[in-house]
Amino acid sequence: MFRICHLELFRRVLPFIIYLVLGIIVLWNLLLPGYVLTLDMVFTPKISFPREFYGFYADPVKIVRLPYRLGLWALNLVFPSWLIQKILLFAVFLVSGLGAYYLCEAESDLGKLYAGFMYVLNPFVYVRFMVGHLNLLLGYSILPFLVKSFIGFLDEPRLDCGVKSALLLTLILVLDVHYVYVAGLALLTLFIFKILSLKGDVQRLHRLMRGVIFLAAIFAGLNIYWLASTFLFGGETYVSVFSYRDLLAFASKAWGTGASIFFSLAALYGFWRVPEGYRYVSETLPGWQMIYLLILYLSVYGFMTFRDDRSRRWISNGMATAGVLSLILAAGISSTITAPLFEALFVYLPFFSGMREPQKFLAVLTLAYSFLGGYGLSEHHIFLRKFTGKLKHGIAVKFFPVIFLAAALSSPFIYSYRQLFGFYGQIGNLEYPDEWYEAKEFLDLDISDYRVLYLPWHLYMRQSWIGRITANPAPLFFEKPFLAGENIDWMGIETYSRKPEQHYMHFLLDNRGEIRNFGGLLAPLNIKYIILLKEADYGNYEFIYDQRDLKIVFENGKIVIFKNQNSVARVYLVRNVRRMNDWGQILGIVSAENLLNSVYLVGDVNEAGFNGESFKPLSYAVISPLDVEVEVPSPCGYLVFAEPYDEGWTVNDEKPLANLGLTNAFRIEHSGTVRIRYQKFYVLFPLYVSSAITFIGCILFLAWRRLCCQS
Repeated sequence: MFRICHLELFRRVLPFIIYLVLGIIVLWNLLLPGYVLTLDMVFTPKISFPREFYGFYADPVKIVRLPYRLGLWALNLVFPSWLIQKILLFAVFLVSGLGAYYLCEAESDLGKLYAGFMYVLNPFVYVRFMVGHLNLLLGYSILPFLVKSFIGFLDEPRLDCGVKSALLLTLILVLDVHYVYVAGLALLTLFIFKILSLKGDVQRLHRLMRGVIFLAAIFAGLNIYWLASTFLFGGETYVSVFSYRDLLAFASKAWGTGASIFFSLAALYGFWRVPEGYRYVSETLPGWQMIYLLILYLSVYGFMTFRDDRSRRWISNGMATAGVLSLILAAGISSTITAPLFEALFVYLPFFSGMREPQKFLAVLTLAYSFLGGYGLSEHHIFLRKFTGKLKHGIAVKFFPVIFLAAALSSPFIYSYRQLFGFYGQIGNLEYPDEWYEAKEFLDLDISDYRVLYLPWHLYMRQSWIGRITANPAPLFFEKPFLAGENIDWMGIETYSRKPEQHYMHFLLDNRGEIRNFGGLLAPLNIKYIILLKEADYGNYEFIYDQRDLKIVFENGKIVIFKNQNSVARVYLVRNVRRMNDWGQILGIVSAENLLNSVYLVGDVNEAGFNGESFKPLSYAVISPLDVEVEVPSPCGYLVFAEPYDEGWTVNDEKPLANLGLTNAFRIEHSGTVRIRYQKFYVLFPLYVSSAITFIGCILFLAWRRLCCQS
């Protein structure tokens, strides 16, 4: 009995050990200390508290990720960020393998192992890792668990199954909101085929529909913190500004496969970006198509094994159909066959514009390959075991099935061999340059309340010490309030930002040849320092050296820091009011007038002023990021709060005026203490509490049900 218990324990632990080892083999040297920096994956020594928590630029698409970002921030209070990154990277492969293993309930363990191997090792995961789509991969690792839970719920729509599915669906959206459609495609397809399998069974159908309504209610309760913000704050979301130009820029491509777009996508390729710093297996392995055909064969064979099982056929039909639909959607506008459908969805389906990069749908096809392929390999294993058992002679005949099983089981390793051993050495661990730490020490000596402008003005740039194009890590590294470029500079797309200060900087840089008082133009934004990285096209920023009001205060081999010689302040009082038509007018007066002496407003404005200096910095105390207490010594003027303009800021419940269209200005009638408060947070906070209570309730309910089952 004791030995049987040990064997059972070993069987349960074995998958964990296998995929743990696989994760080590995949990451290899990348598990050592240091930062892995790729296109969209940038970790810095300190993970900052997410400002979205307070409601700044409240966009539901960004607010949905708050639990994840809060979790990273909390972990960074205890662990170094490089270790957090390694844990997350390792979790991608361990959890992905285990999820696919447990989703595939094939009779043979070889089939289940294959499912995990196929889900971990494939071109889709390979390219997404190389471009740093960590959140997409984390959501990808949860997808098999979500599908398994939802299948269990559709089979038996109990309360605990519904709660588990709602929690997992929430988790996958928190990790990457694209899964609202990626995972939604898989779940909806399974749901439809389950309903079709229940035709004639009205009682079970009614029970299932009641369960779905309950699941939807729990999901809404868990996600009300971002769902409600869509209606409360209105306006455009980040993804709503995407246009047809985005579809062209991020269209699926047939890089490296030399075949049609559908074959490229079916083979799990088709990523939109030209490979940089890495190569595809399709470019380096002759005959790779044969490996893909073996993978496809196992999947089709696995689908056929469900034919005689009427009670489970809906699962294979659902998974296969979801895979085919994901292939169609992944083609996007790259095929004339699928373009009309995708364009219609892009225009009319809410938030579907966020799927401008359609290749992400291949996550579902990859899951279908692993799930159905696992059953296919399992059936071959069982059949060949029976077949060879009947043979009394012919070692060669018995040896052939073993070779086939070994080839099938190893096919994911061959098909994505460049994913092994630290991604074939194509990427490594990095440390931030000493020059960056020196510059940070210099900035830290100034403890006043200021902002920093980062140049070159790019969201993505190539840096010599990284060796590839990545998102610029400097704004996060230096831990100062900042203004940095949010422009992607790709295929004619400059920026998606709706922030006025982003467009203001574009205006200034477009007119750099006319500017000699750059510091004066930045002073209203409370920018005291400019950091110019000696990277990318920094030679295009020579005009900064010619400015009358900027002074070099620090320089080393990688960074130059300029100090603004103009007075700057986060909070100040003025009495002059000027009417402004556009920013071009500001360029004409900055050389003769301090922009901090007046409030500049657009529209019909009664200009007012008085002789002498108007600008007066004020004493203030930051009670919290949402609450600033200001001492106003004299009445009749405008209090300027040099934070980015946001109607959420209020003084005495009055919304701000837009100074220069950039910062917040409030009319002050009385002297004394004034409180500047950010009101959006007080709308969001009850929603946070509501979602948190729902989450805690779900966890307690599942714990209670587990205890009941055990007893």
